[in-house]
Amino acid sequence: METYMGTEASSRDSIRRAAALLQRPANDNEFIALKLIPAQSRCCCFHCWPVTWATINEFIAPDGPVPDEGDALLHSLEGDYVLECHESGPEIIVYLGVATASLLLVKSVVDLITAFLKALAKDHRSPSRIKLTHRRVHAGQVADDILVEIDLPLTDDMTEMLNAKVREALQKTTEQSLPADAKDGAAEG
Repeated sequence: METYMGTEASSRDSIRRAAALLQRPANDNEFIALKLIPAQSRCCCFHCWPVTWATINEFIAPDGPVPDEGDALLHSLEGDYVLECHESGPEIIVYLGVATASLLLVKSVVDLITAFLKALAKDHRSPSRIKLTHRRVHAGQVADDILVEIDLPLTDDMTEMLNAKVREALQKTTEQSLPADAKDGAAEG
C-alpha cells in the first residue's frame, strides 16, 4: 500500500497528541486524519509557507496559533478538532466518537482546508497542485487514500467537490467506527 501521510507510527503519534488535546481516549478507530500534501514533494513548514501559516493563524484565532511543527486545538460550535503543522503538510485530526457531531464538523473542516488553499495561492513558494489525503484505522488496519487532487488557485467548483469528498470521508469512517447497534440506531434516525 502506498503511504501518503508518513509512517503508521507517525500517524498514531498524531492521534495520541490530538486525543490528549481533545481529552479523549486514543482509540485509533475513532479518529480521522485529513492532510494537505503538495503534489510535488516540498516542505510545508512556517519558513517555506510563511504567508500561508500567518493567514491560517489569523483564520483560527482566537484558537492557536499553531507553532512550527506543533499543533493546536480548534473550537467550533459543532465540535473541536486538531490542526497539526508538519513539514510534509498540514494535518487535521477529527474525533469521531460522536457520529452526529462529526458530521456537523464538515463545514468547519472544509472552511479550514479552503482557507489553506486560498492562502497557498498567495504564497511565493506555493505548489501548483495539492493532494487532500485521508487516513483512517479500521480493525487495526491503516488505510490511506487520496480524496482529491486540487489545482491552485481554488475554484468554486473545486470547493463544492472538496465539501462532498470530506463529508463522504467522515461519513464512511464514522460508519466503520460505530458498533453494530449504533449503526442500526443511526440508520433509523
